[in-house]
Amino acid sequence: MGKQTSSMIRQGCVGLLAVVTMGTTSAALAASDQVGTIYHYERTNQDGSLPEQVSVFYAAADAVEVYKAREKCTDAAFVHAKLDPESGVAASITGARLLPDAQHRDFAFLTYDEAAKELSIRVELPNMPVIEKSTQVEHTPWHLYDFDFASLTIAHQAANNPKADFEFGLPLLLADPSLDEPLTYLGTVKASYDDKYTALSHRFSLSFVGDDAEIGQLIFNSMHGHLELAELNMPNHLGYEDFKLDLLSTQKGGEKGWTNFLTNHFAGC
Repeated sequence: MGKQTSSMIRQGCVGLLAVVTMGTTSAALAASDQVGTIYHYERTNQDGSLPEQVSVFYAAADAVEVYKAREKCTDAAFVHAKLDPESGVAASITGARLLPDAQHRDFAFLTYDEAAKELSIRVELPNMPVIEKSTQVEHTPWHLYDFDFASLTIAHQAANNPKADFEFGLPLLLADPSLDEPLTYLGTVKASYDDKYTALSHRFSLSFVGDDAEIGQLIFNSMHGHLELAELNMPNHLGYEDFKLDLLSTQKGGEKGWTNFLTNHFAGC
């Protein structure tokens, strides 16, 4: 990773990250019984500072939605994506602001041109210049880092071999209109299965391809395949030093439960 990119990451940036290689159709069908599940995480720095709730809804076999907020009644983000259920690639990811009554207002639009291997973003933030940028994605599948591994927790459930090593592309979005290159590709990350890990869960160590230095870890549930813990030594949001995502609970809420959860954010405020 170059010095300029490393510097941008240390400042705390919004990032993009890749998903795992998916398994066979039968594996995807086996994961489909988890549709309707809500995964509640806490994202922090690795020292536990700057806690924020991240809740992921497995909306459909090809759709995932994410809620992010630090406290009830405050500004909250809502991100929704359409996924290829076999590859795990998100053809479109849309960032929005959560509104009362579970409504939302879209402002960031990410699209992927599979034929051209090109990722494009348009961000329309209030009182800021529009951000438009495209970049080549050198490795697929990829995953949006700022999506807090939401696609990953869904995609890994359909992996044919949940213990197999995998690789993913790592693009990075810096939502700052003053930057010449707000969207860049950082490289390819390798996830290596840890056969010495003694817990029931499946642990993978992370490193950039061509560099043995460990940059983090992923831990998946051994029964259903969803993500239980992620740690990386680089942030994916402004103001953070690094990254930790810790699973707090899961619930089979379905569409009704998810709508009630979103509505509750502004209820009584």
